Amino acid sequence: MKMKKLCGLFVGAFMTFNAVANDDFPNAPINIVVPYAAGGVTDVMARGFTSKFGEKLGTTAVITNLGGGGGSIAASRLQGGRPDGYTLGWLTTSITTVQPQIKNLPYNANSWTPVCRISAYPMVFFVNEDSPFNSMDDVYKAVEENPTDYIFGSSGMATAPHFALVAAFVAKGLGDNVRHIPFEGGGPALQALISGRVQFLADSPQYVKRGNFKPLMVFSEERLEEYPNVPTATELGISPPLNIIKVWNALFAPAGLPERTLNALNEACDYSANSQEYIKLLREQDVSPFHMGAEEFEGYFQSQYEASKKLIEAAGLE
Repeated sequence: MKMKKLCGLFVGAFMTFNAVANDDFPNAPINIVVPYAAGGVTDVMARGFTSKFGEKLGTTAVITNLGGGGGSIAASRLQGGRPDGYTLGWLTTSITTVQPQIKNLPYNANSWTPVCRISAYPMVFFVNEDSPFNSMDDVYKAVEENPTDYIFGSSGMATAPHFALVAAFVAKGLGDNVRHIPFEGGGPALQALISGRVQFLADSPQYVKRGNFKPLMVFSEERLEEYPNVPTATELGISPPLNIIKVWNALFAPAGLPERTLNALNEACDYSANSQEYIKLLREQDVSPFHMGAEEFEGYFQSQYEASKKLIEAAGLE
């Protein structure tokens, strides 16, 4: 009887300790793992986010860069970690919704607690300024009449630019009429378009602004403010999920994060992502504010995982 009472007291004390520790969150710095090298756009966005994020939580938020594997190395180490809110991942569309469906990785759609979506940019289909194509109708007519004569480039296999170009042609039944050359990054792909090695490209609005290019279609819900005369994929008859292709940045924690901790992190996300300072930083990087809280983002993330499956199938990568 005494032993049972002692066990009961021990369990009660342990539960009380855990509750106090949880109520006290955070009582240490928050580590945000960025799956790319320091100095890139993703790293700049993450570092700009940490100040207000930490301020709201009453602690310090620090960045750890862990590159390699297109981001999968960082994600693989993060998944299965302790879901205590002290280690988070600054992850993207490709890392969380594409790579686990085409590679043998230790994580999938159920490996995470989505904390918040922060920013995003849509894919834009574009051509050289001196290209004879002035609309997607021009492109489709030429590709239909001259099978295999045209080539599209991309920044790599299974990237958002690759999927956008696949969607543009597969949605019109012209997937077999064009060829694909993947490059090692957006820079080489741009050079290939400029030199005429490829005729079509898709990438972020930031890339379109880097030269004399003509945007012909955007994979977003609405027309872009900077390109008001460029139609959306939906307007051109491309159906979901091939019509909306964006690269988004979001915070994830390992699966099993306590609700109280998630709420605290979510409030800090809202505070930082909607601050004027951070919105200014995003726009300087040609990235749009795209904040979404934890509850809404959970459903959005799962729908994006399914949408990526359709894009993977369209690209023949399943």
